[in-house]
Amino acid sequence: MRNPARQQPRGDAVSSTPGRIQEPNSITLFSNVDTKIAVAKALEHLMEGQLLDKIPVSAICKRAGISRATFYRYFTDKFSIVQWYVSYIHHTGANEIGRTMSWYEGYYSSELTVSRHISFFRNAAKSNDYNSLDQYAPRLRIAALERTITEFHGVELTEKLRFMVNATVQSEVLLFPDWHYGNYDCTLEEACAWMVECVPAELRELLEKPVDPRKRPKGYVSQIHLSPNAPTIPGAPGY
Repeated sequence: MRNPARQQPRGDAVSSTPGRIQEPNSITLFSNVDTKIAVAKALEHLMEGQLLDKIPVSAICKRAGISRATFYRYFTDKFSIVQWYVSYIHHTGANEIGRTMSWYEGYYSSELTVSRHISFFRNAAKSNDYNSLDQYAPRLRIAALERTITEFHGVELTEKLRFMVNATVQSEVLLFPDWHYGNYDCTLEEACAWMVECVPAELRELLEKPVDPRKRPKGYVSQIHLSPNAPTIPGAPGY
């Protein structure tokens, strides 16, 4: 029997509806963050022994020490756990590029966290779900960059800029996973610095410096300080 809570998510549940997405609201994303992290860690542990597609929600709840009702308050299904974790990592890293971070700082923050949980993301990428990692992450990054351009910097999203955004994200989702899989003999610092150089010059210059706090969208709150494992970001080599 299907859980009715899954069909009608309440509260701040993360949705796994396919299609073009909007960047998650920062307040909603970080609400009850301890419980959400506990669920993500439970799933990470379970994925050490089996594929995401084969893990039942009941097993995740048992491992996390929560009820099914609590689970469905925050997530619509097990796949949305991956979505939330990706959003969480990027919201304290790459999605802050052009807002509170430079390109290098945003890349380093996100990719260092990914490297600490690489088995989780490798297993999540094997899922057949439409909203799995390799489907959701690029759509999230595109949404975040486009929002940064228009809402934070007040610049019209021309077709040229949209093309540059897509080219940048395609590079990110191809090259960073390659680095994590050991296909490049370089440090994370070097990989992030080189990725910055791959960003088209016009887009790179537009978002390189954090926007003046007074120009941020009304109600926007940077949640970087809420990340329990916020990394210390070293200087980029050669910069």
